[in-house]
Amino acid sequence: MAGHHRRRNAGRTFFRQAFDRFLAWAEGEIKLSVARKDGKSVRWHLEKIAQATGKRPAPLDAHGTCPDGFGPVWEAFSKLSRRRQSGFGVQPISYADMDAFQRLHGVKFAPWQVEAIELTDALWLAQHG
Repeated sequence: MAGHHRRRNAGRTFFRQAFDRFLAWAEGEIKLSVARKDGKSVRWHLEKIAQATGKRPAPLDAHGTCPDGFGPVWEAFSKLSRRRQSGFGVQPISYADMDAFQRLHGVKFAPWQVEAIELTDALWLAQHG
């Protein structure tokens, strides 16, 4: 019986580590998306430097790639984020937005995916809000 609990806890630990890696990766992507005074993103400027010099600036690759299994979460967040409400400032992605997204795209978010979208949105709002 004790072995069963250790395996289950090890699975939770592995998932938590993957979840944390995703959030770190997402934060790096979000920082690259911030617009500078000219309206162009940090990523755009760094890619222009890469084109001009033939060398990729380290910040473009510093945070690695999206962890396995989290691509659909990032894609959903990105689509939801592009359609976020604004009025008196930038608004967080709402549960109504997530519900409509699921119905329109024929998907069902697991609770951990909702949490990942919420936490990624909080990172986005901290940079863009």
